[in-house]
Amino acid sequence: MQFTNILYTLVAGAIWRSASGMTLSSSLKTTTSKKSMQLQASSLVMDKGGEAPSTYTVISETQYCGLKNGRYPVRCYSTLWKWSSSDCKAKCDSAPWCLAYSDGNFCSLMTSTGNCPIGTRSTGDIATSISDLAPSRMSGSSCMAKTPMAAPTTAAPTTASPTPYPTTSTPTTSHGYFKGTLGDACPQGHNIDEKACRAAATAFGMYYQGPGNRGTNSPTACYVGYKDLDPTLEGYVYFNTHFGGTASNINTPVCQASSPYVKGTLGGLCPQGQLLDEKGCRAAAQAFGMYMQNPGKSWGNSPTNCYVGYKDLDPTLEGYVYFNTQSYGAASSTITPMCQAPVYGNWNVKRMHATWNHLTKDDSVCGKNTDVLSIASVSSNWCKNNHGSDGQAVVNQEGDELTFAWFCSNQGTTTIVGTPTFVPEEGDGPCAHQHQVGDQGN
Repeated sequence: MQFTNILYTLVAGAIWRSASGMTLSSSLKTTTSKKSMQLQASSLVMDKGGEAPSTYTVISETQYCGLKNGRYPVRCYSTLWKWSSSDCKAKCDSAPWCLAYSDGNFCSLMTSTGNCPIGTRSTGDIATSISDLAPSRMSGSSCMAKTPMAAPTTAAPTTASPTPYPTTSTPTTSHGYFKGTLGDACPQGHNIDEKACRAAATAFGMYYQGPGNRGTNSPTACYVGYKDLDPTLEGYVYFNTHFGGTASNINTPVCQASSPYVKGTLGGLCPQGQLLDEKGCRAAAQAFGMYMQNPGKSWGNSPTNCYVGYKDLDPTLEGYVYFNTQSYGAASSTITPMCQAPVYGNWNVKRMHATWNHLTKDDSVCGKNTDVLSIASVSSNWCKNNHGSDGQAVVNQEGDELTFAWFCSNQGTTTIVGTPTFVPEEGDGPCAHQHQVGDQGN
């Protein structure tokens, strides 16, 4: 399973260059080192750009933009946007829909409309005004909001439809749920159960018609049906209990923004810490719109716990979800394990030099809750050029580098102090979308 982390720049001096007696401590930082000296108590005067206002309110100097409800706003980003702070600000200035920006070694633009004319759109809740914003728990970048906010560009409806069919469009993403594409189905693993469907209807401010077997002409699980079969007239939220339901060009699926379940590799096993119990297996089958078959059976030649079996042992023909109670089950070339999706968030790690233990370093980096952290030798341009050796960095069990190097391999041993702590991010946070890069000795 491929893991994507955040691209970050650590505080200068992440690699120890002298044997001075000082303690080196760093955390994630923004790419503009003079930013904190330029920030004022409540607002920062910026250069004029486009039609945007010339002042920005400082939501946070050190934290990524979040929402007061604890989630993250819908934002537009690209891993190719490796701008300086001024470049990110200019991009936000030129976009009327940009409510705020967060800049680190990449740039994210918070969209007040929920749409992304540029970049990739992340899921989240739409922040329509500066009052919706608050510092998140994700460190490593600032949060700067336009002041004052531009007026909404969407026109008010000219006529009102009879109750209970609202004429104004409801948001496409809210409280961890999103409306899919008209005539399509939820992405694999993103179906929601009946309880969540009811919650989604509430989140979107819509009427819930309850569960029922609505046959094959409607999507399985949660969807929006329309008055007079006209998608311009939004009506009720329904839950279809029929597993053989299909997409319909007059219905819109309602899905969960981030799936808690994931299919593993054909012929493989779930990674450590990601096995599902029987209840979770049932929920995963629901999320993928698949049948649960013969739960609680014991098969020695199938993976332990939850997996997908195929018709005629042909993986191109997807069949049923099974739950195997056999504790010594084995991987099979014709079976795909069904696993708990990893939780993304921040690892807080403290390192110490084994000999000069007064030298310590603190890092806060993106990772998964299933990561097992250790120190390993990694390629480092600075160490190679100055010491002819590798550097020492924190890696997970898959060998992914989570920090830059600190001390070169010929400068003694470094160790992790105590047990690193993991802080999960809420909803569809930034750690789920970004990645680390190998140390380049900067």
